[in-house]
Amino acid sequence: MPPAASPDPQRRSQRTGHKTIYTPPYELVVAQLKKARLAAGLSQEDLADRLGRTQLWVSRTERGERRADLIEWLEYILGCGADVHELIREVSKEVHLPRRR
Repeated sequence: MPPAASPDPQRRSQRTGHKTIYTPPYELVVAQLKKARLAAGLSQEDLADRLGRTQLWVSRTERGERRADLIEWLEYILGCGADVHELIREVSKEVHLPRRR
């Protein structure tokens, strides 16, 4: 079986042409992660221990250097004890579908 393809770090949104990790909705996601951790009174090390990750993983996620998938995002938020539904509502305000022609 061939090895799995690694994700393309240069991946860009087909709609905007921006790297998908730098779109305004994803920047909001990253800001939410850090805000949730701080509101919980957790250090990066504390959260990393809760998640079974490293402090570097938490740091790179919060700086937007790595893109968290949905499961990682949920684990991160739940690890902070934050309201997942409220955070989804906040992000959904920033996600807009393209206009139909």
